[in-house]
Amino acid sequence: MHVSINKHYFFFILNICLGLLAFLIFPPYGMDDCYITYRYAYNLFHHHHFVFNLGERILGTTSPLYTIVLAIAQIFSDNIPLMSNMISCTCSALAGFLLFLVLKKENLPLGVFCALSFPFMLRDIGLETNFLMFLFAASAYLLARERYLLCGAVLGLCFLTRQDSAVFIAAMILMFWLKEKRLPWKGFGVFCCVAAPWFVFSYCYFGALF
Repeated sequence: MHVSINKHYFFFILNICLGLLAFLIFPPYGMDDCYITYRYAYNLFHHHHFVFNLGERILGTTSPLYTIVLAIAQIFSDNIPLMSNMISCTCSALAGFLLFLVLKKENLPLGVFCALSFPFMLRDIGLETNFLMFLFAASAYLLARERYLLCGAVLGLCFLTRQDSAVFIAAMILMFWLKEKRLPWKGFGVFCCVAAPWFVFSYCYFGALF
């Protein structure tokens, strides 16, 4: 047990160091699409309005949750591209570590490969992709550990990050059904509790759910 715990600490620290290295290597800017989300995050933090242009209540970002994350990140720095890059690198590293935990019993070499490579598998720097990959890995880890209610909560965050993550959520439900031979009603209830407040806000604020 002591050796196993030390191995976990080693890979956790290693992944954090690799994430830091990736942060230093990759430039602090991203694709043009990410600047739409940056503008929403800026206005949310500085003007307290979830808008692209002040006075126009139109939902133009594809990731409400990541917009909120970037708005909160401005407490530490107004350099949104830099903060987004830091979040991307950290999330990629943590995703690799979580996948190592999921795979270490069934396929240790693949788990080690994920731990070593994920910090540098950065897709669409500046967008919410790497943050979403972390949430995917977290939900897979929680499913493997049979923490179904927490898994439902994280899947709710996945849906608020990208609504097309519904495909991944459906796959997770299928995996649960194959394992437990029942549907995850309690987990689905937690999922709804996490996701529903945003849709209530969206309908009241923007006049539309999506």
